[in-house]
Amino acid sequence: ICPVGTYSSEASAKCENCADGTYASSTKSATCSQCPTTCDGYCIKTSGLCAACKAGYGYSNGNCTQCQAGTYSPLGSTTSCQSCSSTSWSNAGASSCTTCPGCSACGSTTGTCTSCKAGYKLVSGKCTACTGLTYSTGGTATTCSSCPASCKTCDNTNGKCLTCIGGYKFTSSTGVCTQ
Repeated sequence: ICPVGTYSSEASAKCENCADGTYASSTKSATCSQCPTTCDGYCIKTSGLCAACKAGYGYSNGNCTQCQAGTYSPLGSTTSCQSCSSTSWSNAGASSCTTCPGCSACGSTTGTCTSCKAGYKLVSGKCTACTGLTYSTGGTATTCSSCPASCKTCDNTNGKCLTCIGGYKFTSSTGVCTQ
């Protein structure tokens, strides 16, 4: 009878160590079993439990379970799956989360924006930057507002002038152009 982590074939009375990537969890093993494919590298030769998990799998007591959508786990993890932030998302089995561009909040499993950062408008679940002489304070605004006509350029997050058209004086403390 061989100790766990070793095996003995019927043709041999000698106990052999299990090769890397295999294990034997019983004292009467005739062969070694393959480590679970969810392990990152090798498993413990006496139990078959993972020492760490592949990317996209959460670790719990030597077992690795695929991360659900909205969560992630990096390569070689020995922790449970982590939740994506409020501005990122992931599919099941992800090793990282993907940022939702321009969003101040998005669905963690879909990437659909529910609220935008200042300077963006919400259109069909995506945040689109305000361009030209327009601005948005963000949130759930679906359109960009026009900056004052006296602005030559303006801040797309608040509508304040950055420079003025000819004939107007710029007040930097207020972002206003006056004649």
